[in-house]
Amino acid sequence: MLKEYAHTDGRNVAQITASELPELERIANVVPGGIAAERAENILCFHYDICSDDPGAPKNNGTKSRKPKVTLEEAMDEANRVKVAPNPADSYIEFEYEILLSGHENTLRIIDTQGRPVEVWNLGEAEKGIKVLDTRRLPNGVYFFELVQDSEKMKGGKFIVQH
Repeated sequence: MLKEYAHTDGRNVAQITASELPELERIANVVPGGIAAERAENILCFHYDICSDDPGAPKNNGTKSRKPKVTLEEAMDEANRVKVAPNPADSYIEFEYEILLSGHENTLRIIDTQGRPVEVWNLGEAEKGIKVLDTRRLPNGVYFFELVQDSEKMKGGKFIVQH
């Protein structure tokens, strides 16, 4: 039964790309949408945490109460994370990252306040991992990190080096 929902390239509904999510949201919002809208809404909620406030309500009811829709950008921002510890850093700092939809070019960049690169890690298609930066060689100060996917900044923040 799951096979009927598989893409021709072998992916299933839990493996759609970011460019396919808006189409799934469009199908879920059709009123009356019938079973296609219900299935699209279930897929969005179960696999991508984009849920309506009133699950299970019939799609043919035009007065259906819904919580505000989470936009794709909001869902991606929530799902793409970088935890930084310890902050401030003395001898090292860890960057624990998690990427919802892995792209072909994931990069974690560390830059100083002048915009100069301190460290650049090519993460490839990894969905999660940890990178450690040796901060003993860095002067005290504020530094920035950016999680970049296919040349687009997805997450960023700052940390302090204090010896």
